[in-house]
Amino acid sequence: MSFCQCRYLQWGFFGYSYGQGGNVRREDANLGVFVAGPLPMPSDIPTTGTATFTGHAIGTVSVNSGTYVAAGGFSNAWNFGARTGTM
Repeated sequence: MSFCQCRYLQWGFFGYSYGQGGNVRREDANLGVFVAGPLPMPSDIPTTGTATFTGHAIGTVSVNSGTYVAAGGFSNAWNFGARTGTM
């Protein structure tokens, strides 16, 4: 699997563990995923036409009391005029 050389965003992984001791609930993230980049100005978003993204997706999946990291193919088609899309 190869990943894009995205010049308009940054993505990566992070980890953390947070808790205040005692019986306080702990929050942990091992191999969490982030995506960061500038948001477009509303005037830069088209009001007509379509766009399709086909590539990869990676993320953390939470099922019952466990989590795991998964990756796979991803496709998203968007209609700007109708403001609808499919994934």
